[in-house]
Amino acid sequence: MNVERRRSRREIFFTEVNIEGKNASEQSRVTDIGLEGVFVDTISPSPVGTVLRLSFGLGRERFVTTQGIVVHSMPSIGMGIQFTGLKPEHEEMIKGIVYPEQDPWSEPRM
Repeated sequence: MNVERRRSRREIFFTEVNIEGKNASEQSRVTDIGLEGVFVDTISPSPVGTVLRLSFGLGRERFVTTQGIVVHSMPSIGMGIQFTGLKPEHEEMIKGIVYPEQDPWSEPRM
């Protein structure tokens, strides 16, 4: 049985992400985002508990750099990363993606 552990809404969202860990860095792709974290497509995900630094764009010259921890890891598929150092201004930008009906500056979705 697969139990949903997320406490907040997620939105499909594709953007490039730079991931830096203790011993390596890589360029990958975010495939969904929420106020608590992101899912990243990667062939070689980090183990659960790994602390990472993430940098990614949110469109319209908006960028986020934050820290996160791997909470879900699936070999050859990707990893779920929970934000641990999200600044309030970055949280507001992410809210505009997750809850576009509440953001007057959000870009129209096709």
